[in-house]
Amino acid sequence: MSCRRGTTRCVTPTGPRFRRLADLGPDQTPMILNYLTAFENSTLDPALQQERLAALRAKTAQLQARRDELTELLDQAQPCPP
Repeated sequence: MSCRRGTTRCVTPTGPRFRRLADLGPDQTPMILNYLTAFENSTLDPALQQERLAALRAKTAQLQARRDELTELLDQAQPCPP
């Protein structure tokens, strides 16, 4: 189990963010195994990593903006009468 206090990232065998390889679809398993093997052998392509991280950062920013937009809409909504 590895957790850092004060961060949002926590990986534990029973944590909600943990996904077992067996839970993935058949089309995802070979791709992830290739990444794991490359990581273990220290053969991951840095350019590929940078490209993937840039795409993930952009997607994260987009999702955070949408979350903030929805939160603001909820804050502006009139409460339902009892």
